[in-house]
Amino acid sequence: MNKLHGMGKCIFCGEKAGLFRSAHPACQAANEAARADLPAALVDAFKDHGEAQPFLDGIPDLTARAHLKTDEITSLLAQGLDQIVDEALDDNVLSAEEEELISEWVHTLNAAYPGIKQTDAVERLVKAALVRNLQEGAPVTGRFSPEGLPFLFQKSEELVWTFSPVQFYQNTTRTEYVGGSHGISVRLTKGVYYRTGAFKGRPVKVDELKLQGTGMLAITTKHVYFWSPNKAFKVPFSKLISLETFEDGIRIQRDGTTTKPQTFSGIDGWFAANLISNLQAAD
Repeated sequence: MNKLHGMGKCIFCGEKAGLFRSAHPACQAANEAARADLPAALVDAFKDHGEAQPFLDGIPDLTARAHLKTDEITSLLAQGLDQIVDEALDDNVLSAEEEELISEWVHTLNAAYPGIKQTDAVERLVKAALVRNLQEGAPVTGRFSPEGLPFLFQKSEELVWTFSPVQFYQNTTRTEYVGGSHGISVRLTKGVYYRTGAFKGRPVKVDELKLQGTGMLAITTKHVYFWSPNKAFKVPFSKLISLETFEDGIRIQRDGTTTKPQTFSGIDGWFAANLISNLQAAD
C-alpha cells in the first residue's frame, strides 16, 4: 500500500498538522498573539515603574502556547526596548534617571536572555548617554581599547568611539566638453591631428562623489581618523569648519582653499555629528 505524501508537521509544536499543512491554526494564532503581546507587555510593565524580575518571571505564561525559541523571545524583547528608548528620547535628551532605570531592566533581562545587551536598543541607549555626558562635561572615554586598531593615536588624546565598516567618499572634479567643432583636420605627425576652424564646444567642470575606500572611522578627543587599505588620514577638530549630518552618514569640511568635502556613510549620522560637535567645543 502506498504511503500518502504531503502530511506536514506543525512548525510550532512539531506534531502532525494535516494534509499539506505546515501549522495548526491554533498554534499559529497563539504564536502571532505572543509576538504582539510580549513587546507591548514589556513597555507596559516598564511604564508602571515596576521591577523587571516579576515581568521576567511572567514571560513563560505569555509564551507557553506560542512555542517561541529563546532567540525569538530576545528579538521580541528588543522590540519593546526599542519603544522604551524611543519614548525616552522623544525630547532628544536621555536623563540620568531614565538611563539608570532602563539599564536596570536591561541587566535583569540580559541575565535570562544574554543577547539583549547586543541589541540596537541598548546601543542607542549607550550613545544617548554618551552624548549627555559630553554635554555635561562628564567622562566619555574608556569604552573602547585602542589595542589592535590601525591608528597611531597621540598621547594627549583618548579614543571615544569607532565605526566599522565605513565608506569614505570625496568630491572629485572632471572636465566635460559640451558642444562640438567644425572644420577640417590637418595631419601634423603620425597619430596627431589638429582641427582648424571654430571650436564651439566649452569645457564644463562636473563634481561627482567617488568612493575612495571602505574601512574604519575613529573619533578621539582631538581628531577624526579614517583608515582603509588604500587610504588613511586624520582631521584635527581645530581644522573643521563645517559638518553636515545625514541619516546614515556625515560630511566634514576642513579649512583650506583647495580642500574638498569628505563624506562618510554607513554610520549613525546623528550620533557621529553630536560626538564631533561636542568634542570640538570641549577641545
